[in-house]
Amino acid sequence: MLKIFGQTRKHEGDGDKPNEDVFGFNRWGFVALGDGVTRSRATDGTYPVHVAKVAPNTFLAAMLAEYCEFQGGVLEMFLRNAFKKANETITIASEEQGVTSHTVDYGVTDYLGTTGVCLLVHEGRAALAYIGDPIALYLPKGGTPRLLTTDQLKPCHRFGKPHFSAMVSSTVSQKEVNNRRTFWQRSQVRNNPAAIDPSGNLIGFGVLTGEPSALEFLQIVELQVQPGDRFILSSDALRAAGCFDNDDEGVHSYAPALEAISSIPFEGWPSALIDLIRHCEVRDKVRSDDATVVVAEVI
Repeated sequence: MLKIFGQTRKHEGDGDKPNEDVFGFNRWGFVALGDGVTRSRATDGTYPVHVAKVAPNTFLAAMLAEYCEFQGGVLEMFLRNAFKKANETITIASEEQGVTSHTVDYGVTDYLGTTGVCLLVHEGRAALAYIGDPIALYLPKGGTPRLLTTDQLKPCHRFGKPHFSAMVSSTVSQKEVNNRRTFWQRSQVRNNPAAIDPSGNLIGFGVLTGEPSALEFLQIVELQVQPGDRFILSSDALRAAGCFDNDDEGVHSYAPALEAISSIPFEGWPSALIDLIRHCEVRDKVRSDDATVVVAEVI
């Protein structure tokens, strides 16, 4: 079983941007968190709020439904099948919104999408599966903390941001460059395991959009666990509170976050970490992001 606490807090500012984070759990041994991908603004300049949470909610509902049928066995196999089912249901959700392979334009009309992370604990074993850029930290009782995830979007951003920024000129506006980058990222890099930059570095990343190739980016980590072991699952907002040396992400990157919770009760961790995120966003003058933190302890 798991002792679980979680909190979601909407971003601050830019009031029309919808909150696209969701999480859910079953205390017998299951936690899932989805972070929806913001849809492009409509032609009138507003976000399509009515579909903001469709993909993450679809992901969450599918994962919870699959867990209800879980009877034990190979944890990795269960998670692969559950993510596959969730991805398929997102296809159906996109079709219900009128988005198919024939209508998608990767701009205003794009597939619904969400990143996702799921923790499954059963009989002294744990498996964590994720796709995209969520964050998961493992804090074994009396042991050394570990970062269980990697930011799948980082290689794309590392190449794409400077590459497209260089296109801005007297005849090509920043807005047009942003549109070009969005189209490139969605149509050529997202869910493309063969996407590379001119130097041959892999820059593809995964998002659950219903595209079958998304599942090629699914990563699964398995662990032996014992009572007292703890996990922190978060949306990518937690990176605002990280400390990255030479753009390298590791458990050391989250030392400020671990320090912030080192002397407070476990149930207060989600709120404290989101407060830290907001503090760091203001300090660094970066745009606020939806922030979700869920913590779980094996009992």
